[in-house]
Amino acid sequence: MSVPYSIGILTVSDRCFRGETEDESGPYLRRAIEESRKLNSPIFVLKCVPDEVSEIEGTLKEWADVRKLDAVFTTGGTGFAPRDVTPEATRNVIEKEAPAIPSAILYQSLAKTKMAMLSRAVCGVRKKCLIINFPGSKKAVGECLDVVIDCVPHALALLRDNTVSVSATHQALQASVTSKVDVSRVARRARESVFPMVDVEESLHIVRKIVSNSISSVSPSERVEEVSIHQA
Repeated sequence: MSVPYSIGILTVSDRCFRGETEDESGPYLRRAIEESRKLNSPIFVLKCVPDEVSEIEGTLKEWADVRKLDAVFTTGGTGFAPRDVTPEATRNVIEKEAPAIPSAILYQSLAKTKMAMLSRAVCGVRKKCLIINFPGSKKAVGECLDVVIDCVPHALALLRDNTVSVSATHQALQASVTSKVDVSRVARRARESVFPMVDVEESLHIVRKIVSNSISSVSPSERVEEVSIHQA
């Protein structure tokens, strides 16, 4: 049985930290991740810090190095305001940057609002922890999560070096038809076909019936006259 992922949600907001306003984005992000059912019953850690580089850095380091969380989503502090320093703090702690993730978020967000170009969000990896910056509004958090959530499980499997899950994803991507079977749970896979067994005679009868119906549905002008090889 696979180990549940541990997810940190870090709200960065002076006003929320001082209790002047309620943190809506953090709890909303947690519910959205749970409802997506993409991350195998994750364990959550939530925290709110002020817009201070040292506070943000300290939490990210503790969660990645000490608590060894699999992923951290930050919300807030990614804009142009003087106190918006989440990207700077994130860039200070990550060891590998993942620029394609914020690029994908920006690309999708620009289709909804031109204001998305004002985001300075950063994404990267520290140790085996994926860190992704989200904006501060609840609406924007939901939209950004929708962009990345399908790829996050594969990213976390790579960081865990989970070869079974990684191989299964690669095989699914290369297949012409996507299977809904979770091959990583071999013991739980279906032991019998979900389709009824049909003998040869009955199957031939079904095929003849379908072909016959197909021919009868063709208009006379569309039909092609059969000519034997001797008449040709």
